[in-house]
Amino acid sequence: IGATEVAKINSKVVQEYYNELYDKEVSTAKIFDINKTLRKFFGYCIIDSYITTNPCSLTTIQIPGDADGFDEEDKEDSQEIIPFSDEELKILTENLKYIDGKDNTRNVALLVSLCAGLRRGEVLALTEKCFDLTNCTLKVKKSLSRVKIYDKDGSYHRELRLKTPKTKSSIRTVYFPSTLVPILKKYFAEQKEKYKRLGIAYTEDSLIFTTDSGFLIDGGNFS
Repeated sequence: IGATEVAKINSKVVQEYYNELYDKEVSTAKIFDINKTLRKFFGYCIIDSYITTNPCSLTTIQIPGDADGFDEEDKEDSQEIIPFSDEELKILTENLKYIDGKDNTRNVALLVSLCAGLRRGEVLALTEKCFDLTNCTLKVKKSLSRVKIYDKDGSYHRELRLKTPKTKSSIRTVYFPSTLVPILKKYFAEQKEKYKRLGIAYTEDSLIFTTDSGFLIDGGNFS
């Protein structure tokens, strides 16, 4: 939008610009930062009488993606994380059954989550490449969530998207117990067979937790 006259930049122009950035996989956090800068700039334009309204007001545009965790001051979502109680952990672990020849996706996903302390979206975004079975560590790099995708007419729909976490601290390496290694080796082999059966190429970058048909798992369905 740099070549557009200030007086001709309205909310529609800004919205289309942000949608284009999001389509190019620019993160929601980055677009939010861009909007903060532009909103400040257009505020000065109003003071100098170049324009009368701010086209970057959050009341007239929508930041593409899942921007629910951002507010006007760009604060991180500060909701307190409430861990499972011992009683809840007991219920979960007692109902984990690894059955040969069955789809163990949810059992293993839950086991990894409990052992490594991962969020739901982080677990569902894991690939075999994330795991170092020798050193019993896994790298958290992505998260899977259902985000808002805004159309040019202002309407939106939701899609499952893999995205980079909002904060650098969320990209991390965590340890898991060595007792998980044989389960993971067995599970990876099962997933390779599932992908082969579905006619889908399996690589180290393929998601290991998918539906029976090899699609992304919706977090709500998983819960």
